[in-house]
Amino acid sequence: LISIGVIAVLSAGVVALNGQGPAQGSRDARRQADLENVASAMELYRNDLSTYPPCSPVGTGCQANAAGIPALTAAYIATFPADPIAARRYMYRPFDSGGGTCSELAADRCVTYGLCTALEKTTAAVAGAPACATAGCGLTCSYRITNP
Repeated sequence: LISIGVIAVLSAGVVALNGQGPAQGSRDARRQADLENVASAMELYRNDLSTYPPCSPVGTGCQANAAGIPALTAAYIATFPADPIAARRYMYRPFDSGGGTCSELAADRCVTYGLCTALEKTTAAVAGAPACATAGCGLTCSYRITNP
């Protein structure tokens, strides 16, 4: 009877330690898929207009949502995805050829971008990530998509 009690206590401890792991992993997979969907919409936009969409207002970066990137209309993305944890954000930052801010003007096209988010299981910051440095995507921006 005592050994069954000890096994039950140890089992409860193992279950408690592993309880959040699968949920964190599935949320992280969703975040990565969400950013891939936004990146696909960015490529469709670039194919049509020869530039990536600027942030609104034009500046250093914005949230990857309808208010932050209004140029990505329903023609490119039906609905912007949202992070599974409401307090976190997907962030977007476009760059001109000099690595600065850009617009849709021919003289100041957005030629590359960074999409960022904070993963739960991978918490190390993305190295060399100016798009993520002050993005506000969560605790630490640990996942980034760039192009090219």
